[in-house]
Amino acid sequence: MWIERGRLPPFDAGWYLGMMIAPAVAVAIVLVYQWNMRIDRASSIALIVLGIGTGLYPFWGPPIWPAMTMRLDWIGTIVSMYLPGVLVAAAGLLQFRLPTGERPGRRYRAGVASTS
Repeated sequence: MWIERGRLPPFDAGWYLGMMIAPAVAVAIVLVYQWNMRIDRASSIALIVLGIGTGLYPFWGPPIWPAMTMRLDWIGTIVSMYLPGVLVAAAGLLQFRLPTGERPGRRYRAGVASTS
């Protein structure tokens, strides 16, 4: 919206980090854990919660951080918040439904730990 008018709001790096970078880092931490250890129920639930939180940020975020208010029907909001949130939550739901025997991480694939 601001780009179309030729004016951008003042950039506040703190709000940007809290809104865009922190959820991506949180998801990356969970995925690294899953890759190195294993896909367990807690990490699958963490992905679901992170996906829901990211997807719904445009609704709950602005009351906390008024500087980050965005139009709910804007394409930038859809691409930057709704779509990643849905994808992360869907990944968590798919992992949550995996049978226990099909959830190994790198340690289990390498034979370091037993799967029993």
